[in-house]
Amino acid sequence: MKFLVIPFFLLAFLALGCDDDKEEPVTADFTVTVVGEAPDATLQIENLSINASDYSWSFGEGASTAVSTDETPTGITVDKAGELSITLTCTNGSKTQEVTKTVTVEGYSAILEYTDIEFSSKEEPPADAPRYFSFDTGESYSDDDVDSIDTSILHLMLSSLGTIWFFESPSYYFDDAGMTKFVNYSDPVVITTTQFDEMTDDRLISDLEINNTDESFPGSIIPHVILFEISSGRKGVIKTTAVNAERLLVDIKIQKY
Repeated sequence: MKFLVIPFFLLAFLALGCDDDKEEPVTADFTVTVVGEAPDATLQIENLSINASDYSWSFGEGASTAVSTDETPTGITVDKAGELSITLTCTNGSKTQEVTKTVTVEGYSAILEYTDIEFSSKEEPPADAPRYFSFDTGESYSDDDVDSIDTSILHLMLSSLGTIWFFESPSYYFDDAGMTKFVNYSDPVVITTTQFDEMTDDRLISDLEINNTDESFPGSIIPHVILFEISSGRKGVIKTTAVNAERLLVDIKIQKY
């Protein structure tokens, strides 16, 4: 009997090793269909992977979901026009495979909106009055504030000469701030106040060429539209809505991407 035990376990070990060698590979594959247009496009995904037990999805900029471990993600929207990359990594034990596909999303990209933003309208504003604005934080800042913040975040600055106002780049005063270009006044008008109010995407501004001008705008022109482009290339529109001796009130719309 002792002579039969050793060959039995040896055969079992060899058989197990043969099964491991025959383990099927993992195949990662999927199809994706874009339904509608940005900023309201949606993705319809079909997972065609084979022999996978775990899934890891990665979606490019503009998708409402950045990562997912669902077998077939659903409910994903896209608010950025252009190319969108999707990567799927499939695993099963020690086996893994990754595939990336790119789809084209038609339409226009989303915009961000800021309402009732205050700037001091005084030629020499009080040190605690709002004078700057940052799209990085969505906050306004005064001269007092800039002594204690990273001024590279600043994008907008309002200056005044009596009842004449103009937006200018904070980079003229802070070396680490990026250059923002402004068109404070344009004739003929490029974007009307009505068009500003109706903006829900970046179709009106995506192809605009914005160059710095030395123009200003008087308080008698309310509402009034100012065009701008920040150093990252994102373009936007400011609409003045009210002014008095203390402050200028504006709404702002800017490209999200």
